[in-house]
Amino acid sequence: MKKLLLLFLFIIVQRLGADPIINQLGQYSIYLPVGWKIVDNTNDFLWSFSSSDGKIACQIGYYTSKEIQGLNQLVDLYSDQFVLVGDSTDFKYRSYKGVLGFYDFVVNAIDMTGVFAFVETKDGFLGISCFTLQNDFDNASDIILSTIDSVRILPIQNCAGIISVASHFKQDNEKGLVLDNRYIFYDQNSIKVSQIIIEREARILASYGKNDFTEAWIRYYQLIYEDNYERLDVLSSFLDIYWSEYSETERIQKLVSWVQNFKYTRSELFSDLLSPVATAYEFSGDCDSRSLLIISILEHWGVESILMVSEEYSHAMVGISMDYTGAQFNFNSRKYVVAETTESVSIGLIGSNVADPSKWLGVSFWSRSR
Repeated sequence: MKKLLLLFLFIIVQRLGADPIINQLGQYSIYLPVGWKIVDNTNDFLWSFSSSDGKIACQIGYYTSKEIQGLNQLVDLYSDQFVLVGDSTDFKYRSYKGVLGFYDFVVNAIDMTGVFAFVETKDGFLGISCFTLQNDFDNASDIILSTIDSVRILPIQNCAGIISVASHFKQDNEKGLVLDNRYIFYDQNSIKVSQIIIEREARILASYGKNDFTEAWIRYYQLIYEDNYERLDVLSSFLDIYWSEYSETERIQKLVSWVQNFKYTRSELFSDLLSPVATAYEFSGDCDSRSLLIISILEHWGVESILMVSEEYSHAMVGISMDYTGAQFNFNSRKYVVAETTESVSIGLIGSNVADPSKWLGVSFWSRSR
């Protein structure tokens, strides 16, 4: 059995950019907060990371089914070695069993507090820990939870994270109108959890300065998109069937037109962003919540699209990979037709006051899941 290590004062090895990193052996990915460092990834069984200031640490251990015979054994292993004191809860992460705990412990006579997640995988188990000094935990809790929430068990990437899933204990289904007196059921608690995740990520985004803001902004939208993606499975399938008699281009037009007719509202929360799933069932939202909704549904349909956001214009739109005449946005050597989400205009039309391509940032979710 390999020895468990919990490091706190790290030697900085490599600064991370705005992309998830993948551990093929452990079959997981993690999308660390911008500015975090790799401390040690020389041993694929145990990877270590830290925040830019070294005050927060994260470790992920991978254990084969030969080393660990069950999830409880892994929990006991960590609990015994680090004398963990705190509360834990069981949860189900997709088809895998998991345990999430908030624990106090001591390392080298230093009081620590952290969040630990233990999860089954296809061929083994993951032990994920993220922690800091006990006195710093309250201020660090958002970034700690976000870090653990960014872990994905491969090959699925577009799904809610561990914290989001573990926070959703009970379904509260309601009947919601979609189109032409057609109804589907949606989960109110799922909407509540998705908004909690958005507010957490917005607080993290607000902590970044100008130099790191763009990368942090991309991560912000990425985690929100992934958290909402499967929450929109039922709606995406419903709309696909409802408009099945039309061509792909016509279905895209109908989707964009449907969302354009929503009521324009702001969330009035810190994030100023209503979750895409709430936007769908409340028929309201602003530009970026509507754009994320359209992009998610299009991906369910197998249509590639990107999010276009502009800090200068305070606006967001969708870029769609389709054969269509109109204004286009070049992103990663590809052309995307622009689709406005808050004005009832045809795909390909854009206001002259927001038409400077250099003012727009493209964010792609497609490549991460394909």
